[in-house]
Amino acid sequence: GGSLEVVKWLVLSKGMCTTNKRASDGMTTLHVASAAGALPLIEWLLTEEGGADIAERDAREMTALLWAALHGNVECVQWFVDVQKCDPEREKNVLGWSAFTCAAANGH
Repeated sequence: GGSLEVVKWLVLSKGMCTTNKRASDGMTTLHVASAAGALPLIEWLLTEEGGADIAERDAREMTALLWAALHGNVECVQWFVDVQKCDPEREKNVLGWSAFTCAAANGH
């Protein structure tokens, strides 16, 4: 898909949204991209131009890593751990679930 091109166009050309703007549940564009497994978009969002913050948490204390794990997006989880140095044991949501628990909860 063209999700990267669409988001870049909206952010850079139209100023219609900001990457750290939150939905009513606290999710950011980075959280949604992580749940969807959109690694090229995630990579861009975390550049200076994209402006996203990897430490952001939603209303359930979910991080981008936890969303990727919950939805079984292996490539994204590996990238968060290997490149961004996210800690899959330390990051936990309001239920105390780590990336391991999030992945197991959906059978991944």
